[in-house]
Amino acid sequence: MSSTTTNTSSTLAEKEPEYVYFSYEGQFNGRRLVSPSSSSSSDQSTFTSIPVVDIAPLLSPLSSARFDAAQQLASACENVGFLYLTGHGIPPELVQQAFGAARAYFALPLERKMREWIYGSPHLRGYEPVHGARVDPGVKLGDKNEGFLLGYEPAFDPSPPSLTPAQAALLHEYRNNFPPDQPEFRAQLGAYHKELLALSRRLMRAFGAALGVGEGWWDERGEIDRPNTAMKVIHYPPQTAGEAEETGIGAHTDFSCKLDFG
Repeated sequence: MSSTTTNTSSTLAEKEPEYVYFSYEGQFNGRRLVSPSSSSSSDQSTFTSIPVVDIAPLLSPLSSARFDAAQQLASACENVGFLYLTGHGIPPELVQQAFGAARAYFALPLERKMREWIYGSPHLRGYEPVHGARVDPGVKLGDKNEGFLLGYEPAFDPSPPSLTPAQAALLHEYRNNFPPDQPEFRAQLGAYHKELLALSRRLMRAFGAALGVGEGWWDERGEIDRPNTAMKVIHYPPQTAGEAEETGIGAHTDFSCKLDFG
């Protein structure tokens, strides 16, 4: 798990580079540049709202329309780092079905859910209980949430790849840890993951266009046909305002492309 602190090395008067420091498993071991030093006397640029990007044009037959949408995505990523997506095409009823399946699973008794305990899986698949993680080492009890993590399966892929025997064996080794007596849970999350895979590939092609290497760059190199994807459904129980010993999830930095639906 990784987390961040709000400590920086900047002094506005000298316009030194500003960094955010991140930790892994409680150990400080890296930093990221927030903004470069500048000789300008003006304040650092900032933003007042999270941008909303309509990505429906990514499905347009017109390359100009796709490129315009890709440029909007790039601007949001480069200048803000977060964005809302509209026009993604995922049916609302599918989202609700997935959330309903997650609610039903999380409502099961703890001892039942612990049969799929994530740390009992050799490759971290399955159920993580409340306080099962502590992203911020400064929070005594840890993260007040429970989740279920699943990984890539060809069965969930709208464009399943051709696999060599070695690749198929590796995927089987990293198989998911679904509850065998809850087939609807697997079916609903799998259907949802399938839609997210298609959306993720669409976004990666747009990023390729925005970066100037072309929409097909990832496909040509086989980077997204067998992706190392993960999906986690999370339940945040109610919290007491001002509670210092636990938090929904500690401050952290993600090191990947991430989609959140809530």
